[in-house]
Amino acid sequence: MGLMAQPAWLQPRYRKNTYLFLYYLIQFCGHSWIFTNMTARFFSFGKDSMADTFYAIGLVMRLCQSISLLELLHIRVGIESSHLLPRFLQLTERIIILFVVITSQEEIQEKYVVCVLFIFWNLLDMVRFSAIPIGIQAGFAEIEKLIQKLIWKLKEPTTAKTILKKRNIVGRLILSNYKTYYKAIIIKGVIPA
Repeated sequence: MGLMAQPAWLQPRYRKNTYLFLYYLIQFCGHSWIFTNMTARFFSFGKDSMADTFYAIGLVMRLCQSISLLELLHIRVGIESSHLLPRFLQLTERIIILFVVITSQEEIQEKYVVCVLFIFWNLLDMVRFSAIPIGIQAGFAEIEKLIQKLIWKLKEPTTAKTILKKRNIVGRLILSNYKTYYKAIIIKGVIPA
């Protein structure tokens, strides 16, 4: 009995890309949740929310920063192609500030600088973790093509209707030719000549 064909994203050559995509997606979701929560708390409670940012967000922030240590492993193993030293220094700085300075000293946890620091870290990470998966295209080419076909199939009639409305307003096309013209645009758009 032959092996069953696996979906493209489960094939061995795509596992690395799938793993990286999921890793960056989880990190992006974590950091965007933190940023959204901080923003909502600020608009709800005002300046008072800045003082207790660490109590409300600290656990998730520590979790996201702990998971980000996997990036060093990614570089070391060769899953990700990046320089080890700059990433190591960035992560070490964040881990020391978060776990050694902020977590261990309660008087610092209530300062406004913690809120500002978390905002900057999360903004940077949201941009970084959303931009990197865009570059991971090898494993998702089939899914991308499927989505593109679906979008263009749904877009063609809208485009045809828009063209017809413009031409009908100008007066170059009469309403009785609508059906014929519509079919011509669809056939021309879907089946290129």
